[in-house]
Amino acid sequence: MYCGWSVFVVLCGKNIRYLLELIDNSLILHERDGNEMSAPVTFKNQTLAAQNVGKKNLSELEGLSKFGAYLTKLVLGIGRIFGVMAIDSAGHAPEVNQFKIVGRFADIKQNEIGEFSVADVINAAVMHLAIQAFRATKRKDVGDTRDMSYQLHPIFSPYFVYSYKKGRDFVLGESDIIGIISTPKSTIRSILSRNNRSDQEFMPEQLTLFGGYYDGQR
Repeated sequence: MYCGWSVFVVLCGKNIRYLLELIDNSLILHERDGNEMSAPVTFKNQTLAAQNVGKKNLSELEGLSKFGAYLTKLVLGIGRIFGVMAIDSAGHAPEVNQFKIVGRFADIKQNEIGEFSVADVINAAVMHLAIQAFRATKRKDVGDTRDMSYQLHPIFSPYFVYSYKKGRDFVLGESDIIGIISTPKSTIRSILSRNNRSDQEFMPEQLTLFGGYYDGQR
């Protein structure tokens, strides 16, 4: 369950718009069920509201910039990986929801957009609140994204059904980032296999909206 004021504050990630959206959607669901405004909002409606807000903001990423389509795919891929890790936690720390990127940042080539680097995608993802970056103990320069830790913005955690709390991280190569964007089905399977998980885990109903992405069709 994703409910309670303290949880909503964490989910919004210091973004007041997200907090207002969480409250507004909770009250809409509450009223839709025929409840009085003086009555407490159920845990279920708060959780559904959190999932709705995550879905809304995920759907809006594509229109934010020339990188928008890539940001959407990046969140979909990493979110699914975190969701599976949360389901299949036997023998693993359940709070695996952060990642680091290793390797040389190569170019992603896309004819209709041009050429740009994985660093460009990651920087755009941070700028547009798709992911959050955390400073590492050693950092070479301002433009170096390799010495950072990352997590999806907490607003997406209810949608993919994993913990919103900061947890342990795992390693992605720059080729994994490219693969999540361009060949998601095989890349997600490979990443999960490296982390002793299976891609056959139950997919939450809300993710069926993006079935084409997970089937590798787009």
